[in-house]
Amino acid sequence: MQRRSHSQSEGTFYFSGSRSVALWGGLDPPPGKLPIAASERVEFLHDQDGPFVNDQVACSDLMRQIRGGTRLMPEVAELAFLDRFSDSARADAVAIARKNLLVLEYESALRKMASDLAKAEMEIKTKDVDLEKTKKEVLDKAKELITERNCYHHERKQAIKTAEGLEDELETARRKIARLEEEKISEAEKMKREMGRLS
Repeated sequence: MQRRSHSQSEGTFYFSGSRSVALWGGLDPPPGKLPIAASERVEFLHDQDGPFVNDQVACSDLMRQIRGGTRLMPEVAELAFLDRFSDSARADAVAIARKNLLVLEYESALRKMASDLAKAEMEIKTKDVDLEKTKKEVLDKAKELITERNCYHHERKQAIKTAEGLEDELETARRKIARLEEEKISEAEKMKREMGRLS
């Protein structure tokens, strides 16, 4: 019988006849090639109170199911470097959690920006409507003022024309009155002369 011993970090092996005890979890060494999977299917459920990244066993089990090829990964307990794989799996889970937190922060910021943009667009639309309403009111008022000014100008021209006509009529009346006054005086003198002749 031959016995060979190594430190735990390097792996401990016991040889006894044709059988051996290894870190792969069984009495016999693992097969030379890993089995090939017919399809890639991942099933995982973690239903614990604590954070997932603190559960090293769960992290290892999940990472084991994420394959990079067609061959199946051994069970975690059958891995030769179980501790190193577990540490790496947990580190990967922590990194993914941090990345997801970063993505969540970006997502929240983007959604807030989108919400703020939508509000700003709505405010701009409302202001545009108010501006168009104000412009229409100002334009209508300007048209009203222009109409009033034109009406006033027309009325003023008409008044000036009417005043000119009145002045002509007044001058005609003055001439008529003067003529009547002259006729009156002439008639008075004529009647005076007639009365003097009769007396």
